[in-house]
Formats: sequence, C-alpha cells, structure tokens
Amino acid sequence: MATILRCAGVTAVSGGTLNLNGTNTGMASITLLPGWRPRVAALLKRPLGGQLYQDVVESIPLRIHGDSELACILALEALAGAVNQAASWKDGANVNAVVLQYAIDGTTLTNPLQTAVLGSPADASDLLELPVTFNQYVQVYEVNPVTLPLWRRGLWLGDEESEVDAENTTDAVVELAFADSLQNASPISVQVEGDNSGDAAMISVGMLAVSDLADGIQVASTYAGGSSGSTVSSPRSYGGEYREITPSSVTTYTLNLDLDGGVITLNPRRPELFEVFLVGRNLSDTVSYQVTGQLYAEGATPGDLGTVRVIPTGGSGFSDPAAFMVRLGVLGCASSLEQLRVRLVPSGTDTDTLHIDYAILCKLGTQLVSFPRATEMSSKQIVRVIQGQLDGDGIGTGTATTSQPKARAEAVPYTSTVSPLPVLFPTAHGNKSLWMAGDTVQVCLFGHASTRTISSTGYSNVTDFLVSRSITVARRPGYLVPR
Repeated sequence: MATILRCAGVTAVSGGTLNLNGTNTGMASITLLPGWRPRVAALLKRPLGGQLYQDVVESIPLRIHGDSELACILALEALAGAVNQAASWKDGANVNAVVLQYAIDGTTLTNPLQTAVLGSPADASDLLELPVTFNQYVQVYEVNPVTLPLWRRGLWLGDEESEVDAENTTDAVVELAFADSLQNASPISVQVEGDNSGDAAMISVGMLAVSDLADGIQVASTYAGGSSGSTVSSPRSYGGEYREITPSSVTTYTLNLDLDGGVITLNPRRPELFEVFLVGRNLSDTVSYQVTGQLYAEGATPGDLGTVRVIPTGGSGFSDPAAFMVRLGVLGCASSLEQLRVRLVPSGTDTDTLHIDYAILCKLGTQLVSFPRATEMSSKQIVRVIQGQLDGDGIGTGTATTSQPKARAEAVPYTSTVSPLPVLFPTAHGNKSLWMAGDTVQVCLFGHASTRTISSTGYSNVTDFLVSRSITVARRPGYLVPR
C-alpha cells in the first residue's frame, strides 16, 4: 500500500482527518514528496515530567495541488489550523489533540502508528503566505514545495493491548502478564475498580504503585519473633490482623515484618534499593512516634539504617484522621531480602494504642501515584491513571476535557453525585507517565479508606484497608522507528 501520513482530530477539517498524502474533501489534494523519513527520538538522559524520549521537530515536504486557487488556499488554511490547534492543546486549552498517523509501504501492523503533535517551531501563518501558481504542464493549481514544520512526541504508538484481573479480593499486589516484552519502554494506563474491602468511601491515605521490575513490589505483614506488642484480629486490616502497641513507656518498640512472599534473591554484588512505606493507625491524639526502618537479608544481615521519620498524632477530620502512611525512605539490602525491621519511639505515654497494619516495599524505579485525603473511592467507582503519553495525549478514549496533557489520577463516579477530586502529579518519583518494557507488570493500591456515618447522636468512622478488586492495565507499544 502507499505510505499513509495524516493528521487526525483536526477541527478545521470536515470529518477531522487531514490527509498529507492523498485527497481531501472540499480542498486541494496533498502529496508527500520523496525523501522524507521521520526523525528518530533520542532518550532523555534525565527524564523530566515522566517523558523518557525527546520530542522531535519534523520538516515534512509536501505538494498541494487542485483544480482552483481557492482549493489550494483552503488546504493551506487547514494545515495552519492543525498546527495552531496542536499548540493550543499543548498549552492546556480545552481542544482535541492533533494526532499524526503514519504507516510505511509494506507495514505488517494493522493500523497506522500515532503520535501527538505539539505545534510547530515556526509561525503557522507563514503557510498562508505561500504563493499559489498554475502548472500549465499538468493543468493544475499548486503550491510546491510546502515545508510543514511539526513538533511532535518522540515515540510512535501502536494499537492498545490490555490485560485484566477482575476477581482479586485479597492480594495487595496484582501481577498481569502480557504476551511479550516491548522493544522500547512504552506508556501504560492503569484502571482500578472497587478499591476497598467494604463500605469505605474516602481515601484516608493511599498510594498506587506500578512496576515492571522483577520482584518490584513486596508486602510485609507477617510479624516474626522479637516483635513488640500483640497481634489483634480484624477483618478490616490487611491479612485479617494488625500489630497493636500501647505506649506505656518512652522506650524503643521493635517490629520484625517478614515478606509475605518469602525470601527474594537480589543482586549479590551491590545493594538493591527499596522505597518503603509503613501503613497503620495512631489512635492517640497526644503521642507521636519517631520511626526508622532497616532491611535484613537471610542470616540476619542488616542493611543501612534508614532516616528517622515521624508518625503523627491522630486528630479530627472528615476522613479517618488516625490512618497514616509513612515513607520510611530508601533502604538497601544485598544478596537476599527477608525482613523489614521497624523501630518506634513514642513521644510520651498513653493508653490509646498504635496499630501497624503492613509495609509496602517498592524497588527503586517503581512508579508511584499518591492520593490526598478525602479522595472519593466507593465500590461503585473507578480510579483511572491518565498520563501524558496515552489518554493524556488524546490518543486514547478520553474526551477533550480528559485529553489534556496534564497527567493525573482521578476518581470517576458511576452513580455518585460527589465531584471527584483529581490527584495531580508530580508523584514521589516525578513521573507524569507510567511506563513498562517487560512482559509483566505489578500493580498495588495500598493505604486506608474510611466512611463516616452521621446520625442524630453524632458520627462514627469505619476504616478499611485498600485492596485492588479489579485492575486493568493497557499499554501502547512504542516505536522509535516506524515499521
């Protein structure tokens, strides 16, 4: 087949598609001149805003030809309109994205590859000043040549592929396997539905972790020997129990948490780093805790001691104020990983207790999305991570409103009348986009959610641990060189 090159989503064109190598309704035809090949994007040495690849400036040689001068002018106006629309979208205007679609002669792909257009390094009005001439040899009016400068995303995206885990009810970490690995790290979107274990309606504290690294996300909720406090059964805690500590004296309390999945093997030549989060509830409104974490390999070999963090006191608020999620920092361990040791020192004494539910260990490179308190999260809703290379580029199924280049996670209500509160990036690692290159991806939604029941006698809070009931991961295979 002939080379396909066109811009989709152009509001100035009937039907939205402007053909750059063929006929167009109501205007002159446009032909791609010989000698053009798309530029190849370079990797960013220091990725910013979640982008892994540099944006690219193309200079596309075209010939416009039709049966009248007006037809040629209308084609020039359509090109200028597409460029201006793309620039407006990039700047945040509520307009559709302009998508450049491309397929080479002899491609084995079902549909053309796509990439978002960001505008042009030149003034689009310059196109309108190009002269229209009459070619007496072929008896047509034409503008020849026309150089169309386009600024675009560096990665070409293929058709969407998705995997679903629809029935998870207990696992903190859900693992989804695709048919194969990708040649290039490519953007993904994550959708989590039914994100609680009961009636929880508001996230008290929450984080979404996504990783395509081997053993990238680990849960530690099994309390080993030597742990302070006592184990209390609770259907609203992860694993059906939590560890309860009563701060009866200002001393060091120790918790030893084994990995739920058992010992994992790490790089024996250098320590591997994990970002560690501790999840629980502090019922005291007067006592805070200094807390540190330390990873241990088999044989009780310790890694470096982490930085001192603080578990705040409980308080009053709409969502459960006692719930906390403390980042213990980036901790290292070599050869193998078996246990997380947590040390806590209370600021005073109290009869109100501290509940430690579990810990999440994310291998450095895991992508993290955080949620503020009171994000709506009922079982009738979805959390969808929209990011700058997929729906955020207007290439997915998002509307003009959701197709802005502003990466975010948002609660999307099915029946609720409460407006969802968007969760804006940057995240812990500064990612605006989620990416994967391997054939397997792990997803973990962790933290606490709560609902407040109001009656004539007051109100009560019920807290649930977050569990990812149904997870969908969609990816768009990315190509640096179209094929």
